Amino acid sequence: CARCVDRPLHPFRGVHLYIPPKQEIEYFKRLIRYMASCKINTVILEIGAGMEFRRHPEINRVWETLTDKARKFPFSQMALINYNTLHTRGKDSFHPEIGGGTWLSHEDLRGILRCAREHHVEIIPEVQSPGHAFWLCMAYPEIAEWKDDKYPDTLCPSNPRSYELLFDVMEEVIEVFEPKWIHSGNDEYYFYGICPKCRKRTGHDILAGHLNKVNDFLRARGVRHMVWADKLINCEETRNKRSKEWGTGRMIKWGGGERLFEDPKGSYLQKATWKAIDRVPDDLVMLDWYAFMAPDTEKYFAKHGKQVLFGNFSPFSFAKYPHRLYAPNVRGGEASTWTENGQMAHAHQNWALVVAITADMLWSEVYRKTHLHRRMDLFREFWTQNRNALNCLEDRLPSRRPGKVRFQPLQLGDGRVAKQGVLRGSSPVPFRVAAQPVVLCPEDIKGHTIPIGRKVRSVVFLYASPVDPAAVNLPPMYEFSNYHEYYLSREIGALKVRTDFALQTQRHPVREGRVPLRLGFEIGSPEEPYGLAAISRPTFCDGVRLADGRLLYAYEWVNPNPENMAILDVTLGRGRAAIPSDILLHAVTLVL
Repeated sequence: CARCVDRPLHPFRGVHLYIPPKQEIEYFKRLIRYMASCKINTVILEIGAGMEFRRHPEINRVWETLTDKARKFPFSQMALINYNTLHTRGKDSFHPEIGGGTWLSHEDLRGILRCAREHHVEIIPEVQSPGHAFWLCMAYPEIAEWKDDKYPDTLCPSNPRSYELLFDVMEEVIEVFEPKWIHSGNDEYYFYGICPKCRKRTGHDILAGHLNKVNDFLRARGVRHMVWADKLINCEETRNKRSKEWGTGRMIKWGGGERLFEDPKGSYLQKATWKAIDRVPDDLVMLDWYAFMAPDTEKYFAKHGKQVLFGNFSPFSFAKYPHRLYAPNVRGGEASTWTENGQMAHAHQNWALVVAITADMLWSEVYRKTHLHRRMDLFREFWTQNRNALNCLEDRLPSRRPGKVRFQPLQLGDGRVAKQGVLRGSSPVPFRVAAQPVVLCPEDIKGHTIPIGRKVRSVVFLYASPVDPAAVNLPPMYEFSNYHEYYLSREIGALKVRTDFALQTQRHPVREGRVPLRLGFEIGSPEEPYGLAAISRPTFCDGVRLADGRLLYAYEWVNPNPENMAILDVTLGRGRAAIPSDILLHAVTLVL
């Protein structure tokens, strides 16, 4: 007989997700079951205003108004919230994907919690403060740090009303979730020391005072506390003492260091906050998502007596520094996704596979001696066998979006049709498959333009590229230094989308966007079905086999602003990678 012992290296093996939209709840439950099978045991669930607040329903009402406005705004949501702000490099995202821009009821959330408990997955609610607090400050602008901000994102820690509201919301979160832990945010905290009271305080005092108030509140209710740790790092105590500032290239102090923002609107001095690290309890757990800024941040936290979880964990990045996983004060890590908690969004990031690799790295000690790339064949086999655990036909259709959906199959080539009707495979979308496909050879510099001239929800392409990735020597992911280079190596094609807006002004010209088509991701190969060369595939980029044996792939480009943005035309062209293979376009259907 034999005895097998299998125990985890780290007690915390987690992910970070937003509250899902209502139509994605069933997918989220499938995802929980899948993650449990991978030995993920924790989900940090960012709440925002995506939960029903019965004590403060105005939070939900204002949230829906804000996210609806962001969807209809002609430019990005970042452009919207930074309008009329203190300086042009202002706030970070307000995460409008939380709850799909609306909110879930207590009953919806309790159903998710029951599923998680049945599969031994702990859900930790994240209640963001003092920054990323649009969800609270937009409903109660009187608590905002900067009173003149049209879209306030930071509560004032010198205003007692801030904590009356924050703690009342936390009470309701605790009632619903019954958590052992709460994550209170604390990341990307930029606007502080502005109001007359805060101006008199040091940044160290402001941050430490806030964290201790929240910690005392939670501890009195038997709840433990974790935070993002970027503002608690003193870069001078790490090996990388400066970093390039995004947008300017200047070398600046990062983390909790003092920083001067300058632009045409003026300047703003962000006070140092890092001394707060020694003014908060040692049982406050640090989520270190700045681990990529210096190779020794875990040692910094150990020096200050703090336990660490690696936040935004990337297995491919940590494969270069496996020794960091085995530091005595490291309790584990979590892989984050900053998109909608839904099947389409996760599939296009290959996120579910990254979760499995993350779980393995945090469970096993094999990486002390074995590089990640030596185990990629195991993950390839695992994904081939397990990826359909996340798939449900109804959740993979354009029709899953709210409202009735109509389809308009377009005519390609000379108009002759080899097959017309609904193709089953990835989805019941009607296509008119051309008798002869449109062919884009590697030397094609013009591309093929498809006139549209109307508002659409999305455009679905049926196409393929008859290339064997192994035959053209496309290296696997682990041979690249970063994701960008890897994706670029597979960019066989690209979509150029030209859009127009109903409002014709100089500020709203015709705009062009570019969508890369990467082999194994947005486009598949008949020689290697389902994009196995790239390990994973987006859910909607699925194989459709015709009667004559041809294997085609359906890919959906989704209009980010369907209410306000008309699509003039879409041009399918060649990408930036020199892959010697044609692209064969067989059909196009508009989703209206």
